[in-house]
Amino acid sequence: MKVPERLETKRLILRPYSEEDINQFLDSYKNADPGFSLVISNKEYNSYLGTCGLYPIRDGNSVGLIYALLPKFRGNGFAIEAMLKLIEYVFIMLKIPKIIVYIHPDNTHGCKVAERIGMKYMGHVQHKDFIPKAMLLTLTKDEYVGQHLY
Repeated sequence: MKVPERLETKRLILRPYSEEDINQFLDSYKNADPGFSLVISNKEYNSYLGTCGLYPIRDGNSVGLIYALLPKFRGNGFAIEAMLKLIEYVFIMLKIPKIIVYIHPDNTHGCKVAERIGMKYMGHVQHKDFIPKAMLLTLTKDEYVGQHLY
């Protein structure tokens, strides 16, 4: 597929990334406090598989969990493995009692990962980032301890 050199609208220019763009993008994540995004990479080859991260929830007692894998790496357990480690970090190191995930209803891969890591479906809710109502799933520290018994 040919990448366009430049596309324009009334207010915007769409163009390929430059090195400066990538640095600004990365800096925006470094400075975003207190949320963060991490690369999921393969130890053996140090190859980029996807991303995961946390962001604050307004209630102050929970965090939102995000995850995404490149399509060619789905179905190998990488997302589950990464999420379980991040969940462990949330509950043990950060001592946050609850994790929340919002998933687009069409995201079957995301739903399967959430179920496999022990998250509980709480219903569909309106979310600012989704036009259809998002699926809301949660996991508390008590539920996690009951499932994994450290």
